Amino acid sequence: MVGTSAERPASVPAIVQGTWGAALGKAAAQLIACYALLLYVPNRLLAFLATRVTPNVRDAIVLAWEVVFFLVLAWLFVALQRGRRARP
Repeated sequence: MVGTSAERPASVPAIVQGTWGAALGKAAAQLIACYALLLYVPNRLLAFLATRVTPNVRDAIVLAWEVVFFLVLAWLFVALQRGRRARP
């Protein structure tokens, strides 16, 4: 049987505990979050702010949104990877 612990080299740690379905779900969640937080929401924010504030203020608000949610997505990526750490 391919992939059993008996056939795995000793140098490869047994950290792969999830299934392909779980990995696909995590990847899909991250892609949806990236699209929503870094593309769709700022686009709607620009449309809303275009007639309400000056361009400098609008750009600062959108930039702040992008920075904050880029950090959130980076944290999400790290949080999703925590389960893959090798355990002694």
